[in-house]
Amino acid sequence: MIIRRYKPGEEEQLWQLYHDTTHVVNGKDYTPEQFERWAPSQVEHAIEAAEMKIPSLRELHADLQQLCEEFGGVRYSAAEHFLAAATEPIELEGVYLGDFEIRLDLQRLGDARSLHNAYTIVALDPHPAGSNDAVTHPHVSDEHLCAGDAGAAIGAALTGGRICDFFMLVGSVLTTYNPDSPYVSLSEWSGRPCYDCGYTMADAEDYFCNGCEESFCSECTMPCMRCEETYCRGCLTQCRVCGDSFCHGCMTTCPECGEPICQNCVDDEACECLEEKETEEKQEPVAR
Repeated sequence: MIIRRYKPGEEEQLWQLYHDTTHVVNGKDYTPEQFERWAPSQVEHAIEAAEMKIPSLRELHADLQQLCEEFGGVRYSAAEHFLAAATEPIELEGVYLGDFEIRLDLQRLGDARSLHNAYTIVALDPHPAGSNDAVTHPHVSDEHLCAGDAGAAIGAALTGGRICDFFMLVGSVLTTYNPDSPYVSLSEWSGRPCYDCGYTMADAEDYFCNGCEESFCSECTMPCMRCEETYCRGCLTQCRVCGDSFCHGCMTTCPECGEPICQNCVDDEACECLEEKETEEKQEPVAR
């Protein structure tokens, strides 16, 4: 079983799973009226049940005033229909991430089904992860925020028309680090270090050793000359006969002298002891 994060766009599949579990698994436990109230047959009914509250002009004015007091850089884009607020420069556990702009797409606020796509997080001074340029914050990938446990509160703020609360909640997530669910952990923000030399690697430069199961750079790994699997230099042994490097599984011992050599040299009968044995046999006097 693989457990992963919820992805935007999976609402209907998740609702269908909940619906089928309620109606089928628990089919004998509730009445049809209860089923229709808790798990209606049409997902649209459940989604649309969360009606958006439209604040009054007085409420909206007060909310925007408070927003301007809480955030220094508040702006509205009439061309792109978004309201934005900029954070202060953010640093988490000694890693400088820069400042971000939270952009709320006002055109999406009328549809409860699209609230998860109603806002983006734009890095104004990007300091992305060394292994992935799309990750500008441990919880932001491709400008989308993984809000974790705060997701419900953020959705409730948008549904309730509480604009300032929305920006405050998102800002709080951006200034908090959850080590259990980052796209890239802060400990590996600059890249993953090679286990041998310490060189900082991006994902594409990461080589996995099949022996010790650690991550290495390309300079500290090489293939076994028999099975061609990747290993670090410490997990390879040089055959004393041919001089090539082999993994533990492809090394063996000479059946004559018992010295460790590679399987290739055993198959080719290339061990030096066989040549010495042949020479000795030639030099032995022939009995008359």
